[in-house]
Amino acid sequence: MSEDRPPERGEFSGIRALPFAAATALGSVPGTAAYITAEATANDPTSLAFLISASVIALFCAGSLYTLWHTSRRARSAPAGAASPAECTSANARPV
Repeated sequence: MSEDRPPERGEFSGIRALPFAAATALGSVPGTAAYITAEATANDPTSLAFLISASVIALFCAGSLYTLWHTSRRARSAPAGAASPAECTSANARPV
């Protein structure tokens, strides 16, 4: 977001709508495919497709838990008065 124009509706991070939508779609496809495959092959839990999709879902869950743990750990170890990650975004940056 540049300083010479007001923020557009929905603009918080400075990312344009098209790249944001493309990245969201790209990030959603693997999880959606894993859940669809798991549901479609749930009648045979020993099939390779079900085991792979269940493993992918478990990896996504483990990655989410790790990210949550790591983020909360960083927040607890930050010194008092330190800026939060939300305060450090380019949209909220103040000129020096």
